[in-house]
Amino acid sequence: MNHLGLPLRQAWRFLLLSGIATLLVQFLHPNSLELSRNYFEGSSTAQTGDGLPEHEFQSVSLADAKDWWSYREDALGGIYIVDARRSSTFESGHLPGAWNLDHYANPNTWPEGIVTRLREASMVVVYCNGGDCEDSILLAHDLVYRHQVPPEIIGVFETGFEAWRKAGFPIEP
Repeated sequence: MNHLGLPLRQAWRFLLLSGIATLLVQFLHPNSLELSRNYFEGSSTAQTGDGLPEHEFQSVSLADAKDWWSYREDALGGIYIVDARRSSTFESGHLPGAWNLDHYANPNTWPEGIVTRLREASMVVVYCNGGDCEDSILLAHDLVYRHQVPPEIIGVFETGFEAWRKAGFPIEP
């Protein structure tokens, strides 16, 4: 029985040290997750009759997204197109002029002043991949309830990037 004592103590020591190292990296890394944040708060698994997730924001169709995208530079206060997908996915292709605000990233990594700009915008269109992807809804929820962006100016482009790409609309790499 004594021959198991040393390996067991070493295993516990290893687990303790690796846990401490993990927490240190989590707190020190600039792109780390916020440990106190509930990333699934307000997420909805309910779906509408067309298979899209339900949410409280105005829905933006493909045609509406194209119109908002076309008018974004002419609008008083600005129209912002916001991509809620991960940075690596955004970098492989996105709507031209879109801002990448990865829902899962720490907001401290977002472009400086973007939240202030969004609060003053005339419209904010948020998208992700579309279909059963809820990142756009989760980001829209965060923008309203964590960053005080007015809910009436937020629209969720539900069919998202995939519908935009399939329609043959412009894409930036």
